[in-house]
Amino acid sequence: MATDEMPNRRKRQTKDQPPARPIAPRESKQLGATWPDVALRVMGWFAPLVGKIVNHPKDWFAAHQSENLRSIFGQAGQIHRDRGIEPEDAVPIPPRIGIPLLEQASAESEPALQEMWAGLIANAADPNRRIDLMKAFIAILGQMDPLEARLVNFVSSQGWRGVIGPHDFGFMMRDLVQQLGASEDDVRLALNSLARNNLVAGVTPTDLENIEESVQRGALWWSHPKVKVVATTLGMALVEACRV
Repeated sequence: MATDEMPNRRKRQTKDQPPARPIAPRESKQLGATWPDVALRVMGWFAPLVGKIVNHPKDWFAAHQSENLRSIFGQAGQIHRDRGIEPEDAVPIPPRIGIPLLEQASAESEPALQEMWAGLIANAADPNRRIDLMKAFIAILGQMDPLEARLVNFVSSQGWRGVIGPHDFGFMMRDLVQQLGASEDDVRLALNSLARNNLVAGVTPTDLENIEESVQRGALWWSHPKVKVVATTLGMALVEACRV
């Protein structure tokens, strides 16, 4: 009977009455709580804002994205000012590149990665320093964590030592741990991620005869005593595209 009367009650609702309550949040079978409660539990550090996000998600995320873009484009603008480039002289980034760039960059709040985004944007719009801004750069940079960014920047900035060749090349795991001040486990995870995106490779002197095979298996053997980490062509190109 209660079910049959529901449509009638909705019809009798007047403008002065508050709107009908929305459907209750679904229960979480795992935790036995509504999803806002689950959000509060698993994101305790975020608890003061969870309610605002739940009630006005578009407003909150838009504000977060706006703050990130304000920081990134502020830095890009400063780079252009330092180079003596007037705003009207900047080269517009085409929509096919600009739209995914904005989507990815707007989610980034880490200062080190914001610097890379700012450098990428400034270089792409610099009339005197045009770069081949590939979608691959945007996708990869959007997936990168701060330690990964530090690692690929370090390896790619070491000149001939950072690339494969008949010379003293590459960095062993202990070198990277010492240089980055991170644990071996964290460095290994970062290397695995970078290798999946073909930004670094792990090789040994005997691999010079078969570099492709070495690159493909590199993510699996970082801690081997003879393995050295080098930057790939893509890794060096990405770092150069972001370099100020």
